[in-house]
Amino acid sequence: MSLKWDSELDELRIRRRTEILDEARELFLEKGLPRVTMRDISKEVGVSTVTLYKYYKSVDEIAAEVKRQILIEMKQFFNEISTDSTAYEKIINWLKQWETYLKEKDDHVRFQAEFDLYYQSQKLEIEQGYYLELFKINGNSIPLVFEQGQNEGSIRTDFTANELTAWTFINILGIVHQLAARGPLLENDSQLSTEKMMEMTIDSVASFIKRS
Repeated sequence: MSLKWDSELDELRIRRRTEILDEARELFLEKGLPRVTMRDISKEVGVSTVTLYKYYKSVDEIAAEVKRQILIEMKQFFNEISTDSTAYEKIINWLKQWETYLKEKDDHVRFQAEFDLYYQSQKLEIEQGYYLELFKINGNSIPLVFEQGQNEGSIRTDFTANELTAWTFINILGIVHQLAARGPLLENDSQLSTEKMMEMTIDSVASFIKRS
């Protein structure tokens, strides 16, 4: 009887944590990370703030869990890329997939941008390496694909595969975050559409990494 009771309590805790994360995620995406409080989340979940604190110590802890959820979903999205083309073409396809992701999940990208900016000086920040661990092309890591491209002659060799990966990732993630967070303002200031800015960034990266 005790074991059954313990099992039911565990299931209840898991369901409650899921509810908290689901409601918090909607609030973060709707209102923006800096404007969500524990009181807001407890109200949406339908529990007291005291009960909420039994599951999570702060909005920061909840936000970190939500970001991990989104990154895991991103992994599935990007793992759908599959091609038998050259390593260079695989990387270009990967870059273009970011453009698709921005169109379909702009609120997710905006939350990530807010998260990285908000926690940039704190331990909650999820490092670039964590991102790169999520992304694979045909089952291979991004640095390995760059290395394959160098070996086959389609990628420049005056930088290491890791250096090219870091530079490429910083560029694509930077523009995606900027467009998600400030797209309309950037369009007004630059007179360039979001699509055009993505196209120009991808072309710039493609030209830089290609072996001449």
